Formats: sequence, C-alpha cells, structure tokens
Amino acid sequence: MDPAGTMEGRLSALEQLVASSAARVPLPDSPPRHTVPVPVALPERYDGNPDRCRGFLMQCGIYVEEHPDMFRSPGAEVRFTISLLTGRAQEWATALWADNSSLLDSGREFHRALMEIFDHPAVGRRPGFRLLECRQGNRTAADFSLEFRTIAANLRWPDDCLQAIFLRALNQDLQDELSHRGEAPSFDDLVRQAVRLDSTMRDRRRRRTPTAHPVETPRGTPHLAIEAPEPMQVGRSPLTPMERRRRLQGGLCLYCGETGHSIAACPIRPLREDTSVPVGVSSLSPALLSQFTVPVVLELGTRRLHVRALIDSGAAGNFIDAGLANRLGVKLQELASPISVHGITGERMREGTIHHRTRPFELQIGVLHKEDLEVYVLPRTRDSLILGLPWLRKHNPHLNWRTGEIIAWSARCLHECLSLPCKATGIESPEPENLESIPEVYQGFRDVFSKEKAFGLPPHRDCDCSINLLDGATLPHGRLYPVSLQEEDALETYIQDGLAQGIIQPSTSPMTAGFFFIKKKDGGLRPVVDYRALNAVTIKRREPLPLIPSALEHLREAVIFTKLDLRSAYNLVRIKAGDEWKTSFITSRGQFEAWYTGGSDEQGVTEPPIPPPQKTRTPGAPKGSEGTKPGTQDLEKH
Repeated sequence: MDPAGTMEGRLSALEQLVASSAARVPLPDSPPRHTVPVPVALPERYDGNPDRCRGFLMQCGIYVEEHPDMFRSPGAEVRFTISLLTGRAQEWATALWADNSSLLDSGREFHRALMEIFDHPAVGRRPGFRLLECRQGNRTAADFSLEFRTIAANLRWPDDCLQAIFLRALNQDLQDELSHRGEAPSFDDLVRQAVRLDSTMRDRRRRRTPTAHPVETPRGTPHLAIEAPEPMQVGRSPLTPMERRRRLQGGLCLYCGETGHSIAACPIRPLREDTSVPVGVSSLSPALLSQFTVPVVLELGTRRLHVRALIDSGAAGNFIDAGLANRLGVKLQELASPISVHGITGERMREGTIHHRTRPFELQIGVLHKEDLEVYVLPRTRDSLILGLPWLRKHNPHLNWRTGEIIAWSARCLHECLSLPCKATGIESPEPENLESIPEVYQGFRDVFSKEKAFGLPPHRDCDCSINLLDGATLPHGRLYPVSLQEEDALETYIQDGLAQGIIQPSTSPMTAGFFFIKKKDGGLRPVVDYRALNAVTIKRREPLPLIPSALEHLREAVIFTKLDLRSAYNLVRIKAGDEWKTSFITSRGQFEAWYTGGSDEQGVTEPPIPPPQKTRTPGAPKGSEGTKPGTQDLEKH
C-alpha cells in the first residue's frame, strides 16, 4: 500500500468537505453605510446689505442640504434663516413673524421674498453694463480679473465676447505686450496670460526704481504729521479686499459701512493720537507741498472778482465753490443727473455730489487772455476755482512748474482767447523821411542817411558772403512752421516788402529752411529763418577778431567820437553770386531765397566775412575796422 497516495486522497476529501460546509453557511450582511455630513460652517449673520443677499442665501442653502435631518419640517429652514438675521433684515422678519405670514411656512417662498426685498446691489446697473464699463486702472491684472470674472459669472456671454471685452479693459501697456503673444485659445488662457505678464512688468518696474537711501535730518527740519495705522478694535476684524472694494464702490464709510459720510468724518471712529516723524529737507520740502495757482479775474456784467485758481491736471473737470458762484452772481443750471466726485483713493468726497453747473461767465488770466467758461459747482472746496484737465487740454498752455507761471499760450489761444493781437512788424518799408534834422557838419553826407538807399542791395564785391558746403553733405529740408492769424499778416508784409525791394525772390531750390516769428519786447514780431541745419553742413570761416584791449589803446587819447548805428545792417553784405539758392526758406506763402546775409540776430547763415585789408588805414582806428573813424583828437582829423 502506497502511503503517499493515501495521504493525498485524505487531503482532497478534507478540502471537499470544507467547501461544501462553507456553501451551506450564509455570510453576514455588510454593515449599513451612513452618510457623513460635510463640515459646512454656519453662514455669517446678514444685516440686509444688498450686495451680500445672494451670497447669504447660497450659504444657507448649502448648510440645509448638508444637514437634512435637522430640517424635516417645512418651517425649520425659515426659523434657521431668521436666527441669522440682524439689522434691517431682522426688522423685516420680525414684522412677518408678528403678522403670522404664510411666508414662514415655506423656506423657498421666504428666501424668494428676502431676495425681492434686499437683492438690489449698490452699483444699480445690470451686469452687462457693469462688465462693459469695467476698467483695470491702476489695479493689478489679478485683482481686475477677479472683479471681471465675478460680473461675468452672472452672464451667459460666449467666450470670444468675454475675450474681446477683457482685452479692451486692460491697460494700454499690457495690451501692447499681449499683442505680441498672439491670440489666446480661450478666455481663461487670456486671463492667465495677462496676469502673468502684468506681474512680470510690475516686477521689472520695481527693480528699475532706485532705492532711497536714508539721509540725516538737519536741525530745525519741519515735521510732517503721518497718520498711524488704524488700531485694531475689539470685536472688529480687518476688512477683506472684496469688502473694502464694495464699500468704495458703494460710497460707504470704510469704518462703519454706513452711508452719508467718509471714514475721516465717521462719528463712531475713535480719535487717534497725533504721531509725527521728522522728514529731511532732501526727502520732502515745502516747495513740493505747494500747489500751482494763478491769479485770475472773474467777470459777469459789472461785477469783477479777483481770486486765485488752482491748475490741477488730476481734476477730471472744472469746478467752482458755491460761495464764490454766489458772490459772482452767476446763474446755475441743474444737472439732469447728479455727479459724484471721488478722491485719489477712490473714496467719495464729503459733500462731493454735484447738482448744478454755472452759466457762462468771463475768465481772464493775465492781461490779454479771456474766455467764456462754464464750470461745475461744488458745495464747498478749499480752492474756490479749479481748472482741471479739460481746461488744460483746451488751451494747452506752456507752464513753468518751478516758478508757477504760465509762460505762453497755444496757437489756438492766439486765434480765440487773446483779446489784443500782437503787433506784426516785418521789414521796414523805404518810405521817404525828413533829413533836415541832420547837423550842419554832416549835411555833406546826406546820402548816407538815405533810408531808400539803405534798403537797396549793394553791388557784388570781393567781400560777398559765400556759403561753402561740406563735401558729401545731405541738403537740409526745413519744416513748415504753423503761424497765427496775426503772424500771417506779418508774413504777408515781410514777403511783399522783400520782393518789392529785391532782397528776396521766389525759389525752387532743393534745400529749404524753416521760417517763423519771435516776439519782440515791444510786442512786435521779428522774422526768423531757421538756418541751423544749413550751419551744420557749412564750412566755418575762422577769422581773427580784434582784441578789446588793443581797440581801447587806439582810443585812449581820443576826444571826439562817432557812434555808428547801421540801418538794416543785415542787408549790407550780399550773398556771393551763385550761392543764393542755399539761403532758400519755406513759408505758408511759398518758397523764397535771400540775396543778403539776412536772418535773426541769433541765427545767421554764416558769419559775414571781414573785408580784406586795405593799403591805407585811418589813424586811430584799430585793425579790422578800416574805413571807420570811431574816435580822434580833433574835429579836422575826425
């Protein structure tokens, strides 16, 4: 008998017995699965704030869904919601409870009534309009995208529309950067790309900003009061960014959240101790704290008021204090809809609602500048008259910010605002004049005093002014300067007199210079040809000039002197024949070229050459002034 075979048979029989026994014994059922509620926090108490109504009801709905065993009766959800109400919302629910309203029997109907009463956001506009008016401003792209997504969540606009509106609402610099990156495949990708680029650009700007080094404060330095941070109040937590933005947009107080006042005038805000730190003169000087104000005159009928006006490029409009408007006696026009005025922090200013606008009155700045002005009326301002960005854009004045002066007005003001025109003077006309007043001793030189001969061109001589251009130089082309109406008259006089006297002629030269006028001290206009580009490509003449000590040495023993005041001195040296085309200048009346070394006393074509030395020289005259008699010892030699 084989022992191994006997053992295998017994094991097989034992396995069959165990399997059959297990099949007859039923297995116990699995323990029942219990649903564990999600740990949802209780909603925050609701005081009736319209901006929080939807969020509060959403939190209540989530809490009820996660705790169904707690809300088996129809009124349980209503009682739970009422227990979270405070303020105006609690007063409304109390009235329903006292009246035993049917709304208390259904949570859905109660929530619907609550939304109908309190769900009216302070912005007062539908989400579509809010989305179209939304702009990034000075905020980061991340902060702006949060507001944009929040508004867009209430809409069902397609993805491509959201991309176009979001891209248009970004800052110009960020739009330029995104234009180089190509089109984003989706709205979410566009937002991520904008946030990433904006963060990179801001980080680069911070790195380029130099770090301010501390400086030692000198003795006697004034102190600048700096407000300490808002102290933590018992029972008050810091505002979240979203809550702070909501209060700013709704014109609410940042401290108590109520309307009608700002945080600076909050009646329940505790007073803070005045803390001050010394500020060095190199960090902040009194000059930086001063404002740009100019004296103006307000005139209406027979009433004239002298005040100072603040010129503020950060003001979005022109404003006048209500008290000043009343003193001036100007009539007011009520606006169709009031306008709110906000400060640089975005907070609505105290008494910053505009209801009226003035009728036109006359504003005079300086002696000549006058205009009719309409401004908005503020209830109370520190500066009685504010000329803002619209006024600056209209007149575009040249301001000296260091001295606080208006240096010049724009070309538009020359046409519309300046009450007295500038006296236009061109070149003089060679009119006959009385020569009888010439002293007897000079009567033999009457032709020298002739005004007509002074305006005539001299003959060509060896000392004619030549204009030698650098080899390979590019011929300059001057710009056409705009001129005012008064300057147009002066230009016409200049050209007509010059053509009549033969000192200018029409030109077709390939090179030109600009032509404009500068104001003279007497109020007239001096013609100027801008030959700077020509001077840059001209070979300069290097002539030795007489030394002043040497000239004075010759005059040491002189008794009788003659003062030479040459009439039209620019016309006395003629342009070398063949070089006239190089003096061409362009005006609104056409292109002309000069036959003399004309130009302003500040910008000439070239330095007039000194005539070659003569064989004889007048005794008592320094070298370089041949032919003149500045001073002699007696009248015979003079």
